[in-house]
Amino acid sequence: MPSNSISCRPFAVAALIGLVAASAALPPGARADLAAPGAIVSSDGRTFPRVTLPLLESPPFEGTGVLPEGARAAKVAPPNLDARPAGGAGIESIIDTDERHQVSDTTLFPFRAIVSLEIASVNGNFICSGFFIDADTVATAGHCVYGSGLGGWATSITAYPGRNGAAAPYGSATSVAMFAPDEWVDSEDEHFDYGAIKLDTALGETVGWLGYGVKVDDAMIKRNIRIFGYPADKPAGTMWGTKRSIKAVEPEKIYYKIDTFGGQSGSPVYGKVSNACQTCAFGIHAYGTGGGLYPASNSGTRVTSDVFANLAFWATQ
Repeated sequence: MPSNSISCRPFAVAALIGLVAASAALPPGARADLAAPGAIVSSDGRTFPRVTLPLLESPPFEGTGVLPEGARAAKVAPPNLDARPAGGAGIESIIDTDERHQVSDTTLFPFRAIVSLEIASVNGNFICSGFFIDADTVATAGHCVYGSGLGGWATSITAYPGRNGAAAPYGSATSVAMFAPDEWVDSEDEHFDYGAIKLDTALGETVGWLGYGVKVDDAMIKRNIRIFGYPADKPAGTMWGTKRSIKAVEPEKIYYKIDTFGGQSGSPVYGKVSNACQTCAFGIHAYGTGGGLYPASNSGTRVTSDVFANLAFWATQ
């Protein structure tokens, strides 16, 4: 791993050791005490206890932007016409006039760190979006890795960072593990609809990764954010999005009137968290209009201290 990428990770050595120790303490197949909320679950059957970190932001890393020697760009196979947005999120969530615009150069940061996901499951093929948070870890919506719509855990996920139609400028990587909080796996509670994918290739070293961070309510209202991802109502594999401000917050959710469509689930809801974290996710997009206390807005899972701790933990696995 390049030395400059290590300095971008905001984890104290003691915190990292503690997180790895928590993982090692539980053999495969074991389940932790789930009495305390916040336990996290892996697609291979492991369950880890809730972890906490004192840090509230993880800065972004822009990556090298250059494929390593021997690697090359690729073409994406023709789209599977049976594929559909995960989570049944095909209902249009365009609010008034569609303000989204296409990203023409997806090799620029942070767009190259945003990922088109093709999901295989026992219930068929699906699409979602995601974003790198580490060299080999992609954050996404919980219903993109696990859910009744998928028939349980996804069987395989292929990630194409910076995809632009049929072009995959950084190739692809395949899932080796998936994670989600226990509250999502047990009951698909929309307040905990987030997850992560561990990949077989550290493409994040090339494309970089977005940061993520926690902000108090007053610091989030009216803050400008962006949502870019891979909607199903546009040409296959093209990236679209726009920016607007956060309209409302709840303890575990954020609401905004940014146009989205099915397939954009898992997209980063990102902006400036601090001077050190200017391309950082406040949340993970997950739902269209019609739900929660603000039915006229789209919504996502908020990065709380628990979500932050879980994302940081998954990145160490």
